[in-house]
Amino acid sequence: LKKKKKIKKNSNFFNFLVILDIVKDISLKQIKLVEKLIHDYKNINIIIKVHPTNNMMHLLKKNLINKCTLLPLENLLKDVDMVLTSNITSANVETSFLNIPTYCYNQPTSLNLCPILDKNIINFFSYYSQLKKIIEQKKYLKKNKMKNNFLLLNNSNAKWKKILK
Repeated sequence: LKKKKKIKKNSNFFNFLVILDIVKDISLKQIKLVEKLIHDYKNINIIIKVHPTNNMMHLLKKNLINKCTLLPLENLLKDVDMVLTSNITSANVETSFLNIPTYCYNQPTSLNLCPILDKNIINFFSYYSQLKKIIEQKKYLKKNKMKNNFLLLNNSNAKWKKILK
């Protein structure tokens, strides 16, 4: 995977990838967020990545079906400015590693199961009003701060040495 170089900061129009969850109920909540975004913002090109094991296209309204895709994630990440995911997907790791601003939907009453809990890397929200604020303040222009060695084990960590023995 190649790191994303930079976002076009002068453009008022941006590409927003929504990665639906494997869990149907969470995906339906993500879809409601997308419907509100479409209603409130005309400068957002939304692409909806349907989870390969949870094809929900039959549940979508007609105006959303043409925004959906089953293409592999790696094909979609090339030209996106912002990604919205749920909190239980490894896609968060991919998008963060590529320096794509990633916003993770975490249901207010649920445990956060995101593989990355560092708020300098992933931005969390629970309500549409929070997502709207992110967009209006152009926080999607903020780069993630994931270090290149994030996924590597620390060989000098005594706890790891003990576990690996």
